[in-house]
Amino acid sequence: MRLLKILPMLKILPIIFLLLIIPAKSFAEMPEITAGQTYFDVFKGHYVLKDNVKVVMNNHGWKATVTATEARVNVVTQKCWALGKVNFQHEDYNLKCENAYLQWQTKTADLTGGIDFDSKKIIKVKSETATFNWEDKIADFYGKVQVKIEKGAMPKDAKNKNSKSDKDSKSDKNSKSDKADEKAVADAMTLADGVTFAEGVEFDENAVYAHVRYNVTENKILQLDKTFDIPQIEIPDPDK
Repeated sequence: MRLLKILPMLKILPIIFLLLIIPAKSFAEMPEITAGQTYFDVFKGHYVLKDNVKVVMNNHGWKATVTATEARVNVVTQKCWALGKVNFQHEDYNLKCENAYLQWQTKTADLTGGIDFDSKKIIKVKSETATFNWEDKIADFYGKVQVKIEKGAMPKDAKNKNSKSDKDSKSDKNSKSDKADEKAVADAMTLADGVTFAEGVEFDENAVYAHVRYNVTENKILQLDKTFDIPQIEIPDPDK
């Protein structure tokens, strides 16, 4: 009987040992965790969060906020599993998906299900899956990738204003229209905040790509691939 009483304690000992040997630095950057329901699973070593989940990560001044329907957070391995209606926000870019697996130590995120990325409200990307490295600020989008670059509204055609009947006035009107269009294009590039492309990369706004690589900090599209060997991205089971 005594042995049966001792067995549950033996299961807890490895957890206690891990907590004792973890450096203080790990806890100096503990994530801020809030949710409708929160409890700590002692045997699995992670927090279980449900309903209005919010996890604020802070890593040496780098701060990001993750919201989701559910989440698991392991403060020992510094990993987060966000499940359902995930929203990842950092600085002036925002990323939505169905599920995400984030790792503090490697500074990476694996994302699946209805990826919707918005950076500085000037470039939007949709895809099936994605990976993001927040140390080098590189995002890779995979599967049916659509890219939209906001270029601002073009002004109304001058033909709709001050119409004249003679040919000379038509010619003058067309000239003014051309100048207006040129100015609109220049203004659009300014509104786009200098979205640039790596050398050799040609953008087709109507294309559906297999892979797109984007540098968030430099606001630069590095790769646009219509054919690509897409990696299999899966969210690992947090309970294993």
